This record gives sequence, structure tokens and C-alpha cells, in this order.
Amino acid sequence: MIPFNDDPFGIFILDPECLEREVAEDVLSEDDMSYITNFTILRQQGVFGDVRVGWEILSSEFTDGLPPMIDFLLVGIFPSTVHLQPHMRRHHSGTDALYFSGVEGAFGTVHPKYHPSKNNSIANFTFSAWVIPDANTNGFVIAKDDGNGSIYYGVKIQTNESHVTLSLHYKTLGSNATYIAKTTVTKYLEENVWLHLLIVLDDGIIEFYLDGNAMPRGIKSLKGEAIIDGPGMLRIGAGMNGNDRFTGLMQDVRSYERKLTVEEIYELHAMPAKSDLHPVSGYLEFRQGETNKSFIISARDDNEEEGEELFILKLVSVYGGSRISEENTTARLIIQKSDNANGLFGFTGTCIPEVSSALGGFWS
Repeated sequence: MIPFNDDPFGIFILDPECLEREVAEDVLSEDDMSYITNFTILRQQGVFGDVRVGWEILSSEFTDGLPPMIDFLLVGIFPSTVHLQPHMRRHHSGTDALYFSGVEGAFGTVHPKYHPSKNNSIANFTFSAWVIPDANTNGFVIAKDDGNGSIYYGVKIQTNESHVTLSLHYKTLGSNATYIAKTTVTKYLEENVWLHLLIVLDDGIIEFYLDGNAMPRGIKSLKGEAIIDGPGMLRIGAGMNGNDRFTGLMQDVRSYERKLTVEEIYELHAMPAKSDLHPVSGYLEFRQGETNKSFIISARDDNEEEGEELFILKLVSVYGGSRISEENTTARLIIQKSDNANGLFGFTGTCIPEVSSALGGFWS
């Protein structure tokens, strides 16, 4: 038997024709389409299978993008009891928003090739997820167990009328016990308002963030050198054996391979590009045999005087056996000067032309 080879599912790049694009924020008529541009993603080499690729737009200082990550909602396999809810996505985004009903079996699973660890231990990561929990949720956003009654790691959220508790369940090298690091914050949940959960592990320290800010008493010590990992089942929306199910919406559930810096956490949480562009993220699906797909980005108009602005568009995640190339995966998107950033000339007040003598006249 000869295994798959030579990337039969494809290698993704941005079309070299669209590595630099410009859009105008100000347009003078309804027929002026200069505030819109498009990007084309090419699937090179193999065209086997149905595959998906994710992209996002970042501020200009992130020319290399954020660190490599696993996008769990992109790579997860979900039953029909987990519902796609496009109308509930965060307004500036184009990635999947999924609703978890909490009924038995309503959770996703992740194939082992997409699990974060490759060497049976995890010493650093940043976990990030956007959620709208149902009232009195008490369930795992993500969890991995060994199939023998022991959990490797899991992120759980518990809510009530006035508090949110975020916890990291984990097992460390050389110990059979499961430890729980958690912190609680006063938070009155509003209907249909997204919460941003973020947990960082680095150098034996666990840090909890909620909505971009460090949580009070949210720094904990790892009870060991690293989290142990191994063969097992990784679930999205449930804990061990499919119990302790999460109820509510999830979007952009990700694990970055290292601790994010303060600047990277701000970029991930605030997504500054959203005030200038729409959308700032999305997925494209390629059916078997399809080799190119395009998507549209538009500039958002506002009344601020702004100079030329630069953003970075990057391919960030794949699913279905394909991979992202090492070249031509980043594009520059320039928004032209807007709202008369160089000034606007005109008369103010009452303007009366000067009148000369009877010999002649001129306009001043």
C-alpha cells in the first residue's frame, strides 16, 4: 500500500495577483465600487477531498501574523445536534458560530492529527474562545481524556446570574491526580453578548483573562513542570465521556502554540481592523476538484480624518488534509487617505469680491 503523498488534498496560497490591494473609504456616488476589493485563494497541487481554509486581517505591525494555532471549530466534526448559527456571529467576523444545546451527544470531536501536542507534554499555550453561555451553564468548552477515566486537560466555564467561573483542569507529568486551577469574577451576563475567554500557560504559570483583561486572582501555579498529554478523545463542548456539556454559542475556539504577548492578546481581543474593514475573518470551502475561490472585503466609512492605513491579510488555518504554503500566504491591504485627511479648501463666512476704480476691476 502506498500512502497519500505529494499533498493530494492541496496546498493553499493567495493568488500572486492579489498580494497588495487598495480600497477607498470615501466614495462619491453609489456607483463607485472602489471601497470593495477581492482576494483569491488558490488550491495548488492535489484537489482530492473537501477542504476548508481560514483567513484573518490583522494590524500592520503583525506582518507575520499571530503564532501558529489550531482552530477547533474549523477542524472539529459536529453532529446535527450542534447547530450552525451564521446570524449570531460577531458582526465583523465571518467564521462559524455554533450553538451547543446541551442534549446528549451535542458536542464535537477532533481527529488526533489536529490535537495540539505531538510529544506527550504541553509546557506553553494560549487558549482563546468566544462564547455566549446560556443561563447557568456549567460545562467544558474543550476537554481531552485518555478513555480510562482520566482527563489530560480541559477548559470549563460556569455561570450564574452574577458570576463567571473559568477553570483549567489538567494532569501533570509524574502525577495521576487531576488538578483544577480556577478563578471567579463578578459578571452580569447580558443577552447575546459575547464573552472572550483566554488562558495562558507559560513557565509553570497559568493566567486567566476575561474580555481582554487579566482576571482578579487569575494567576495560578501549575502543579508540575508541564501538562501531560497522550492518546485519547478531544471533545469540543463536553468533558470526559461526553458529560459536563457546555450550553450556548461558541466562535473562534483556538489554541496557540505559545504564550501570546500583551500586544498579541490585545490584537486578538480588540481586532482593531474591524473598525475599518468588513469582514475581518472567514472560512472558504473547496469541494473536490475546486482550485480557486474568492471573497470580498469592504472598507467601513466613518467621519474621521485618517491617513493611509495598512492591514495584513493572512491564511491562518486549514482542515481536510490540505496545508498552507510557506510562501504567498500574506497580503497587504491599504485603505487610502479618507475624509479629506490632507485638508479641505473653501470659503468661510460672507465672501464679497473687491471692486476696483472705474479703470477696471479684478477678483481677489
